[in-house]
Amino acid sequence: ADADADDSGTPTPAEWCANNGYTLTPFTVEAEGVNYGDVSGDFTLNTLDGPWTFADNWSGCDVYLFVNYHPDYETPAQLWDSNPVEFLEASPLNVHYFFMSYVSGSEEAHVSTISDRMDAALMTMSTEDQDHWSGRLHYVTDTAWSAGAVGAAISARGGGPWAIGID
Repeated sequence: ADADADDSGTPTPAEWCANNGYTLTPFTVEAEGVNYGDVSGDFTLNTLDGPWTFADNWSGCDVYLFVNYHPDYETPAQLWDSNPVEFLEASPLNVHYFFMSYVSGSEEAHVSTISDRMDAALMTMSTEDQDHWSGRLHYVTDTAWSAGAVGAAISARGGGPWAIGID
C-alpha cells in the first residue's frame, strides 16, 4: 500500500491502522502455510467486483475472515441468515469479510444473495459506516474449495470449516 494519503485526503490502509491504534505487521512474501498458525502466502480470489489479491490489499493490521456457505447444513445457513446490521455492528472495525460457497456451480448465485442482503443492511447504516464497510465486504465467485491459499487451507482440514481466518 502507498504510504501517502490519496488525493481525496482518505488515509491509506497503513494510516488507518495507525490512526486506530493497530500494530502494523509487514507482509511475508515467501509464506505458503495452510495449517492453523501458519503464515498465509499471496493469493487472488475472483469476486463479484473482479479479482482481489491478498498482497495488494494487505494493510498490516486487518483480519481476513472467510465465511463459507452450504445450504444443506444448519450452521452456515444460520450465519448467512443472521441480521447483517447486527453482524457488522458487533464486528471489529479491522475485519474484511469474504463470503464464499461450497456448492460448485452455484457460487455466484449464493454470494449474490448475501451481497444483496448486506447492501440493503448498509443502506440503513450511517454514511460513515457505509463507507467503512463497503470496501470490507467481498463476495467470492470461486468455490470455497479452490479459492487460492484459502481453498488449500480449507482442503487441508479434510472437511469444510464454516469460517476460517487470516489474522
